[in-house]
Amino acid sequence: MFAQAPSAVAMLGGPDHVFEVVNAAYEELVGRKNLIGRAVAEVLPEVVNQGFIELLDRVFETGEPFVGRAVPVELSRTPGGPMEERLIDFVYQPLTSVAGLRSGVFVQATDVTHAARAEDALRASEAKYEAMVNAIDQMLWSTRPDGFHDYYNDRWYEYTGVPYGSTDGEAWNGMFHPDDQERAWQVWRQSLATGEPYHIEYRLRHRSGQYRWVIGRAQCIRDANGEIMRWFGTCTDIHDLKEAEEARQLLLREMNHRVKNLFAIASGMITMTARTAPSVNEMSERLRGRLGALAKAHELIRSAIATDADSSQKSSLLSLVEEVTRPHVEPADGRQLSISGPEVWLGKDASTSLALIFHELATNAAKYGALHSHDGAIAIEWAVADDQLELHWKETVADREIHPPTLAGFGSKLANSSATGQLRGEISYDWRASGVHIHFRLPMEQLQR
Repeated sequence: MFAQAPSAVAMLGGPDHVFEVVNAAYEELVGRKNLIGRAVAEVLPEVVNQGFIELLDRVFETGEPFVGRAVPVELSRTPGGPMEERLIDFVYQPLTSVAGLRSGVFVQATDVTHAARAEDALRASEAKYEAMVNAIDQMLWSTRPDGFHDYYNDRWYEYTGVPYGSTDGEAWNGMFHPDDQERAWQVWRQSLATGEPYHIEYRLRHRSGQYRWVIGRAQCIRDANGEIMRWFGTCTDIHDLKEAEEARQLLLREMNHRVKNLFAIASGMITMTARTAPSVNEMSERLRGRLGALAKAHELIRSAIATDADSSQKSSLLSLVEEVTRPHVEPADGRQLSISGPEVWLGKDASTSLALIFHELATNAAKYGALHSHDGAIAIEWAVADDQLELHWKETVADREIHPPTLAGFGSKLANSSATGQLRGEISYDWRASGVHIHFRLPMEQLQR
């Protein structure tokens, strides 16, 4: 039985550990033959300084077995050949008689060099893979063929802030925005059923609690028979790109809106000027002046879409109101437009926001309100109290009744957004038959920015 055993087997007798039984596998392991009747130290002198004789002595003297796992041993397996390191699983089992006397040591050994090195290589490969997938900025994940999520890299947990393992299985869908969950499930089920690549944009809950836009992608890998073995996927944060695209679309809409307004304003100025000018030359001069004023007004709001504006630039609230409204009123017409209030200096950002607001209000007044006819009037008044700017825009129309609009246009939305968003203030409308009254309450701190 020992002779046919696949593992190395030997029986050592007495305190000198003399070979009494040796099988072929043991001879193959140590690279020696003719071992019977010879001591281990004689046949294998290279193992003496490696501590194996001491181990045999201890087992023989104490009667306690010794088990070693993947223990390195250096052997000269060919006569005069180099030393080879082998990794050995072995057992030293004492041989004890019924009377309690020890007669020797039973040795069983298995060469696990190839298996141990393969395991080390696998472990190193896994460590390399883990280092690679955790070194990139993207969130990586993997699932079984049925879509069960069983792996996420560190970026996923850092991004979401959830405990490790808490999103395994189907729990990942709970990280999506409620409005995106069903849509994401449908796309994922389609990929699982067909093997088609997974591709979707959705909002993922960030560790801050905010939902941020990400793009999800996944590909399956198949075996030789075409069966899906696993899915590997990524999540990439595109929230800033989304916001930039929305800002670009807003800018395009604003530009389109302003171009339309320019045509309407130019048409209105021609009509208003022709109505009051005594001659063609006078009409030409007034119209030229109004177009110049319009150009100055638009220069005030240029910084809303430019990046070269001086961040330290300050402007007067009075000058800003005068420049923006000047294209829509008769020169030096104190009856049609009155402006009153203390000196208030504005920072660049606040100047831009207020220029946009007043530009929209003046444009709407010229198109639909008090400045649509020569008989209308606007009173703009402001005061400062408790670190707040209280500003009133009051329109009066004499020739017709004013009704509130049923739908807010883009310009009105832009003015409201500037007042409540950029300036962090309040805006309210009081629609009267004689004209609209608009009240602004804006923090002075924001107006200095």
